[in-house]
Amino acid sequence: MSDTQTTSAEGRGPEEIQAEIKQTRGELGETVEALAEKADVKAQARARFDDVREQAKQRADQVKRDARATPEPIIAGIIAVVIGFVILRKLRTR
Repeated sequence: MSDTQTTSAEGRGPEEIQAEIKQTRGELGETVEALAEKADVKAQARARFDDVREQAKQRADQVKRDARATPEPIIAGIIAVVIGFVILRKLRTR
C-alpha cells in the first residue's frame, strides 16, 4: 500500500472500513446494472418504440380533439380536394 492509503486506513476502525466496503460494493452493483442496461440493445429499442408510439397516440388524440372543436377547416379541405379532382377530370377529358 502507498503511504496515503495506509495513513487514511490507520485512523479508522473495522466497522468504518466494513461500511466503506459495503458502500463500494453497492456502488459497484449499480454500475454493473447500468452497464448491463446499456448493453441490452433490444430493451433500448423496445423502450424507444414505446416512447414513439405513445407520442404518436398523443398527437392523434390532439388532432381528433382539434378536428371536433373546429370542423370547418377540415370541411373546407375536403371541398377543395373534390373541386381539384373535378377540375383535373375535366382537363383530362379535353
